[in-house]
Amino acid sequence: MGVSEASPNADGSTTGRGAGQSAESILRNIAASRRPVSGSITRLAIVLFTGNGDDDEAGRAQALAAATTGVTTMLTADPADAEGFADRVIGTSAGQRRDQLTAARDSLIDAARGLATPSTGNVIVAGLRSDPTDGDAEGSTAQALLVAEASDPELVGSTAQGDRITLSVRLLRTADGWRITGAVPVKAGS
Repeated sequence: MGVSEASPNADGSTTGRGAGQSAESILRNIAASRRPVSGSITRLAIVLFTGNGDDDEAGRAQALAAATTGVTTMLTADPADAEGFADRVIGTSAGQRRDQLTAARDSLIDAARGLATPSTGNVIVAGLRSDPTDGDAEGSTAQALLVAEASDPELVGSTAQGDRITLSVRLLRTADGWRITGAVPVKAGS
């Protein structure tokens, strides 16, 4: 069963999931587009669910919110608060990723300090690739696909030209809430 939201465009038409289009296809098309996604709306979330009606809505919403917040955090660095940036990025992470980021904290700080101006990031589209495996229970996992605009996409390892990037994000529900266990840039057309 699939559910999607259609959004009005500036010309009055709507953008939504077309018959036979996958969530990844929709997000890739939006990421590749250089036009505004929708009139005056700066942030658009398309959530596609593949589970049944018994799935935990809270788990979906919280996982997607954590992915969006985490990616925004990773893309927002101020050279004047480099240590705070590193701590916030580590705080959005769990598992091996958290261990790796903690070990690389000095490198995160150096990257933020090396910026000429503060970097900004804004998630414009986010969707779940997979529902949480066990609703909102601790240990549940989920995957999300996000498109963001970033002034410095290299902060998340992207080598994409331009400021629009697509990320595949893995999440884990911990005792402290949903945390990111992996974030990988997705190349256009892949």
